[in-house]
Amino acid sequence: MPSTQVRPQVDSVTKIVSKLGKYNLLPQLQREVIIDDAISSIKCTSDEVETAYQKLIKTTNNNTESDLAASCQQSDRAKKQVIDAIIRKLKIEKFKQKTWGQEISSYFISQKKRLDKVVYSEIVHPDEGVATEIYFRLLANEQSFIELAFEYLQSEDPDSYQVYDPIRVCPLNSQMAQMLIKHQPGTVLRPIHCRNVYHVMRLEKIIPAVLNKSMHCQLLDELFEAWLERGCNESYYRKLMLRQLTSWTM
Repeated sequence: MPSTQVRPQVDSVTKIVSKLGKYNLLPQLQREVIIDDAISSIKCTSDEVETAYQKLIKTTNNNTESDLAASCQQSDRAKKQVIDAIIRKLKIEKFKQKTWGQEISSYFISQKKRLDKVVYSEIVHPDEGVATEIYFRLLANEQSFIELAFEYLQSEDPDSYQVYDPIRVCPLNSQMAQMLIKHQPGTVLRPIHCRNVYHVMRLEKIIPAVLNKSMHCQLLDELFEAWLERGCNESYYRKLMLRQLTSWTM
């Protein structure tokens, strides 16, 4: 390339980078470039694409489905865009499975404590006296958590305190869970002061994590995102993104 053309091209790339940075789009672009590089050698069969396309049509709501179908019928370009998106998604899922599929079982075991859930009931109030009253009323089985939540929600100034939906779920390794798992299900804990409010809680149950299809997908996504984050910090992928931007200006 003649040297007279190099400077304008560099300037164009600089302007693109500046604009992308201004609108905070550089991180997303870098992610997509990393993904494109990773899935470039992965293939999809026509049957896989057609199956995914039909599934997309069926799972979309009626209005959007008819719009999508009409758009694809009227425009080959519109259909190609949909198919391209489907193919890319299929390739990404294949890449995840190929890269980490064999590791999921061991990863699940190592992460199980984090993945288990605690179910508990909770009412939050800023006044220690009121929280203590709620605690004793619960011990005496005067009212349920839901009834007390509604009672205090209706009788107190809503701006002065906060009542959560009584049923809560949190990871087993969270601060709240660690307070709860020392007790038997059904135990009501004395008000705990945390973040300027008092928490009245009752442990309902612990839900052990199960490595089912949904969990498998969740863990694949976690490993994929961790890999992407590492990639965004590697100089190789930064250079790859700049090469991509340069190609757009040619």
